[in-house]
Amino acid sequence: MKRTSPKESTHRSKAPRKAHVISLGCPKNLVDTERFVAMLEEKGYQLTQSPEEAQVLLVNTCSFIDDAKRESIDAVLEMADLKTEDQKLVIAGCLVDRYRRELEVEFPEVDQWVDLKTFSQFAPSIDPSNRAVQRDGYLPLEVTVEKTVSPKIPWAGFRRHRLTPVHTAYLKISEGCDHSCSFCSIPSFKGPQRSVPLELLIDEARALVHEGAKELTLIGQDTVAYGKDLDRERRQNLRLLLERLHELEGLAWIRVLYTYPTRLADELEWVYVNLPKCIPYLDLPLQHLSDPLLERMRRGTPYKAIRAHVNRLRDAVPELVLRSTCIVGFPGESPGDYRLLKERFAELQVDHLGVFRYSDEENTPAVKLDRKVGDRTAKKRYEEMSAWAAEYCQARARERLGKEFMVLVDHPAAAPQELFDGIQESSGWWVGRWWGQAPEIDGVVYIRSERLRAGDFAQVRFEQVSYPDYLGAKVSSRKPRGSEHSSLQKSRPN
Repeated sequence: MKRTSPKESTHRSKAPRKAHVISLGCPKNLVDTERFVAMLEEKGYQLTQSPEEAQVLLVNTCSFIDDAKRESIDAVLEMADLKTEDQKLVIAGCLVDRYRRELEVEFPEVDQWVDLKTFSQFAPSIDPSNRAVQRDGYLPLEVTVEKTVSPKIPWAGFRRHRLTPVHTAYLKISEGCDHSCSFCSIPSFKGPQRSVPLELLIDEARALVHEGAKELTLIGQDTVAYGKDLDRERRQNLRLLLERLHELEGLAWIRVLYTYPTRLADELEWVYVNLPKCIPYLDLPLQHLSDPLLERMRRGTPYKAIRAHVNRLRDAVPELVLRSTCIVGFPGESPGDYRLLKERFAELQVDHLGVFRYSDEENTPAVKLDRKVGDRTAKKRYEEMSAWAAEYCQARARERLGKEFMVLVDHPAAAPQELFDGIQESSGWWVGRWWGQAPEIDGVVYIRSERLRAGDFAQVRFEQVSYPDYLGAKVSSRKPRGSEHSSLQKSRPN
C-alpha cells in the first residue's frame, strides 16, 4: 500500500489541546484505552471525534485473530495518512505487544509505540499542559501512578476515563494467561497470569460505583484463576473478590466474563447461591466438545468434567444463562467430532453461542498439526453451525416469552420496525439488557416508555423475540432487591 508523508500543519498554537482516540478489540482493551484517556486528561487534553482537530492521535490495537489485525493495521494506516507535522501519533495495544519490531520498520510516521512493558511511559511522553477539568465519567481514583506502577501489571491502579455509559463498567482483574491452548497466541505476548491485588480492585470498583456504575463486569484472560499467583494457599481468589464487591452499596449486578472450566463450579457455585448481586450468567468459551479435539487444542478439561461443572451450577441456580464459543475446522476435526458440537451444546443448554472458523495463527502449536481440514469443508461447517446456533438460541429465547425479567436501561433507540411485528414509527423507545445479556455481545431488549432514562431498572415482560433481541412491555420501574434478577429468582435455593 502506498504511504504518504505527513501533511503540513494546519493547527494554531493557541488552540486547546485535543486527542483523537480509536479503541479496537475486546473489553480488556477498552479498559486500557480508558486509562490512556485519563492520562491525556491529566495533561490537559480533551477528546475530539475529529482527528484533524487533535494534537495527539492514539490507536489502541488488537491482534487476537486475522480480522482484528487487519482492522488495526487499517486504522494505523488511516491515522498515519491523516497525520500533520505537529500531531503526535501513538500506537498501543496487542499489535504492538506482538509485532513491535516489524511495525517500527513499516510505520516510521509513528512517534510512540506503547506495549505492556512501556505502559507507564505514555503519560510522561505527552507534552504537559494545563490540568483538565474533570468531567462526568472521569474517575480520580485515590491511588496514584507513582505508587502503583508494577513490573508485573504496569496498568494496575491507573486512573480511568469512562468510555462506557455511566451505569455500567468493566473491571479488569488480571493480565496474561497460564494456559497453553494450541491455537492461541495470547500467552506469548501477554505473559503468564498476574492478578491485580485485591485492595486495588476494591478501590477501583468503589470509585466506579461512586460515579454511578450499577453493573460491574469482571474481565481477564481467565477470571476463574484470579488470585492463584498472589499466594500459594489461594486465600485471595475469585470468591473472596466477589464477596468484597458484593458489599459495595449502590452496586446491583456483578457479571463475570472469560471463565475457564478448570475449578469453575468450585469458584462459582457458592457465589451464585449466596451472593444475590452476582448474576447467574456464565461466560464459558469452550471452543470444542469432542475429547480428541479438546486434547489437540490443549484445553485441559474433557467434556465429562465440563458437563459436571455446568450441571453443578445449573442445579444450584436453575435459571443459569450460558454463553459459549466454538471453533470449527480445527486440524483433525472429523465428521464425528463436528456432529458432537450440536449434540453436546444442546445437552449443556447453551443460550448464546458464537461460532468461529479456524485459521492458522502464526507461532502457535496448532499451525504444525497434521490432518488439516480443507477450506470448503471448514466453510461449510462454519455456515451450518452458525445457522444451527442461531436457530437453537432462538428456541431457547422463545421459552422466556410471557415471563417478566429485570432490565437495565441503556439508551434511547429508534422504533424496531424491522425486527418485530406490529411496530409502527413512534417515539419513546429505549433499549436495555436483562441480566442474561452482557454488554455489546448478547443483543438488547426494546421497550417503549416515556418515563425511562439510562441507568433505570425496569421490570419487563417479554412479548416477542428475534434472537438475540427481545421486544418487551414495561411492567414497573424499580431497583432490584436482593436476589431479584428475574421472576425466576424465587426458585433459587437458600
